[in-house]
Amino acid sequence: MGAFFGKIMTKGLLKLSFCVIFSVLVCHTGTVRAENYNAHDFDLNAGKKLYQTKANCLTCHGWDGNGTGMHPRSVGKAPNLREFIKDAEILREIVACGRPGSMMPYHDRMAYRDDRCYGLVMADFGEDEVKPKRGKTIRPEEIDNLVAYVMEFIIGRQAATLDDCEKFFKQGHPNCNIPSLK
Repeated sequence: MGAFFGKIMTKGLLKLSFCVIFSVLVCHTGTVRAENYNAHDFDLNAGKKLYQTKANCLTCHGWDGNGTGMHPRSVGKAPNLREFIKDAEILREIVACGRPGSMMPYHDRMAYRDDRCYGLVMADFGEDEVKPKRGKTIRPEEIDNLVAYVMEFIIGRQAATLDDCEKFFKQGHPNCNIPSLK
């Protein structure tokens, strides 16, 4: 991991710094924050299906996004999406580009082929460094639907309830028979 950050410091410090500064400015200026974003402009049912299947978000983040999915290398380590900043553009970038150095895969088929992701290409990562992990390819409009679903039903929500669980799975589903949901 140290070599990865060393490479960024020598090869991509300016690009990475720009991305971080831009992200901070976006978060604090409200340019693309939730008040300017309408999740209902997208297909929320398709987004839910992507969360459950193709993108497989629930494996690490859990069905309710609380970060307690069942992936053996991720249990309790994935970010709690309920506490994530309500910013569709940042979330979209993370879904598309993943998070280098973590288990979060990228889903944009062109990620790291050009510098669209954090100003980096795959050649910026050395052989001894953790390269970004590839997830299943998701088309841009599908990423938008997935982001809309997460923005509408997960980010900013309180702890999941039995009603939330039954809306996600179905009424009476065995996964909803948990005392903490009652």
